[in-house]
Amino acid sequence: MQSKQCFKCGAVKAIVEFYKHPQMPDGHVNKCKECNKKDVQNNYRENKDAKREYERARFARPDRRAKKSEYDKRRALIKRKALRYVSAALRSGKLTRKPCEVCGDVKSEAHHADYLRPLDVRWLCFKHHREAHGQVVGGKQEKEDAIAAEEYNRDMKHKCAVDFWKRGRSVKSISNFLKIPESRVLETIRSIEFPESQPNGTHK
Repeated sequence: MQSKQCFKCGAVKAIVEFYKHPQMPDGHVNKCKECNKKDVQNNYRENKDAKREYERARFARPDRRAKKSEYDKRRALIKRKALRYVSAALRSGKLTRKPCEVCGDVKSEAHHADYLRPLDVRWLCFKHHREAHGQVVGGKQEKEDAIAAEEYNRDMKHKCAVDFWKRGRSVKSISNFLKIPESRVLETIRSIEFPESQPNGTHK
């Protein structure tokens, strides 16, 4: 696989780790995706007010709102698939959870630089995982992020349970797969309407 060196961090990475650009000799920019993301996040923090006003004005356009909605839907789907791959790989032993690579905390989470590469992950604790996404963690913000993360995890499991149920999985298998009580699976199933299913673990 073709590779190149990032002029910012100096690391030699696969060409897919660089954004495409038609005006570059090899068709890709010379700064890797990770460095690009960090620069964008730093620039946003340094010019927060101006950036917010710009984004507010741009998002007011109907075409931008439609594109953003479509992008969010595609990204959410890809992200859910990546998280399912990670969960399955951890259970099968293909992946092994490691301590946070920054601070060594054993309570780590899988961080994806690219959700299209679901098993290419870095293990980070909650704090450093949030920071990798450009979020500032500390004090009140840390508590709010923790609550948001917990709600997100619940929502992800809810969506996965619904998806598995639609595919014909039993309540017990969904419970074992998602590591949640069967009562919660049943509660999730009862909260939606399936004309051709029953919340008893089997389909008609």
